[in-house]
Amino acid sequence: GAVVKTAKVEPGANCIVFGLGGIGLNVIQGLRMAGADKIVGVDEARRRVYFIAGIESPIERHLYSVDLTGGGRATEPVRLTEPGGWHDVSMDKTGSRALITRSTPTQPPQTYLADADGKRIAWIEGPSCSSQ
Repeated sequence: GAVVKTAKVEPGANCIVFGLGGIGLNVIQGLRMAGADKIVGVDEARRRVYFIAGIESPIERHLYSVDLTGGGRATEPVRLTEPGGWHDVSMDKTGSRALITRSTPTQPPQTYLADADGKRIAWIEGPSCSSQ
């Protein structure tokens, strides 16, 4: 839709989205479908920035947040996803919950529901491996 036709986002683009309500989260989904490389989401209500990066290792990808409430100074990035692995994250329209899928070279993908601070609430598709 608008991400491709109006904004003309191309694969590999770096993008920032202000506001993580229903529209902002739909824009992020459109950016992912368009192939944007780096997407940063700014939660103006909570004064936080969320982003996916491989700060700790180039072969891992995690969800991080930076708190912007400290008198105009940003805090250090805080990793919100569990250690190790590659994480894909989809937040709900309120920015209070996220579906996080984690995988590693030795584990199949596992999906869990987390709160805005990355704390696991429940397994959606738990850690298991079976040959059927």
